[in-house]
Amino acid sequence: MTLVQATEASAAPVSDSDCSKPATTSSIDENHVRRVQECYQDCHTRLVHWLVRQTGSRAAARDIADQAFSNVLQIANPAAVEDMRQYVFRAAHNLAARRSETTAIHRRLHKIISHEPQYGPVAPPESECLEQQRLQLLQQAVESLSPRMRLAFRLRFWEEVSYNEMVERFAQRGVHVNVRTIKRWVADGLERCRAQIERLEGGTL
Repeated sequence: MTLVQATEASAAPVSDSDCSKPATTSSIDENHVRRVQECYQDCHTRLVHWLVRQTGSRAAARDIADQAFSNVLQIANPAAVEDMRQYVFRAAHNLAARRSETTAIHRRLHKIISHEPQYGPVAPPESECLEQQRLQLLQQAVESLSPRMRLAFRLRFWEEVSYNEMVERFAQRGVHVNVRTIKRWVADGLERCRAQIERLEGGTL
C-alpha cells in the first residue's frame, strides 16, 4: 500500500504506536500527512534495507515498511510524535518482531501437524512464496476452529502452557473443564487443521 492509498483508505487500529485509538481518514492532520510523506521520501529505502537484514526477505521488508508508514499515518495523536524517523523505525521493528514470532509459531505448529501418523510428510517448500502460502493456510485453519478449541490450541502451541495450567486459565474465564477435555480439544484441533489444510491446499496450491 502506497502513502496515497493509505491516506485514502479507512483507518485501522494501530497497535505499534503509543496511541491506543486510530484516527479517522477525515480527521488526519494535513501537517502530519506532510511529515509522514517527507519521512517516506527520505528514509523508506533505508528502512527497507534495514528490514531486509532483520527478516532476510526483501518482499517481507517492503510489506512491513509500507505497513509501518500506513500505521503511523493513521495515529490518533500526531502531535505526540517528535522524531518521525525514529517513530517509523520503531513501528517497523514492532511489526517485524511480531511477524517473526508468528511465523516461528506457525512453522512449529505446521511441523507438529505434518509429523502426525495420520498426516503424510509435507514436501519441503520450493520457495519462500510457497512456504508463506502454507503458513497462511495454517493460520486460516486455526482461525476456523471453535472459540474454545482455538483458545486451547493457542495456549498449548503459542504459549506452550501445560495442561494443568490450561485448566486454570479456562476456569478464570468461567469455563470449568478437566485435563482430559482440553487434551481432546487439542487433538480435535490438530485433526481439523489437517483436514482444513488439505482442503485449502487442494484449491490453492
